[in-house]
Amino acid sequence: MRMMVFLAVGLQTGKCKGKDMIVTSAKKYSFTDDMGGTVERIIAVINGNEMHVPLKTSNRHYRAILKWVNDGNSIGSHSFD
Repeated sequence: MRMMVFLAVGLQTGKCKGKDMIVTSAKKYSFTDDMGGTVERIIAVINGNEMHVPLKTSNRHYRAILKWVNDGNSIGSHSFD
């Protein structure tokens, strides 16, 4: 079963290689890999570019998304069945 969680659209700045990092949208999804494990990612638009971001605090894009959520953006969910 695929599950998708949507984050509300908004703006959040952070730094990426010295430039402002602006998150304008993000949606969380998970899927089962070939080994039967669950993989989670976030599809985010950051500085106008769509990217798939792993849920790892060592990832600067993921940290910007966490800050964006912490600043009041809400998370919803959607299931694809």
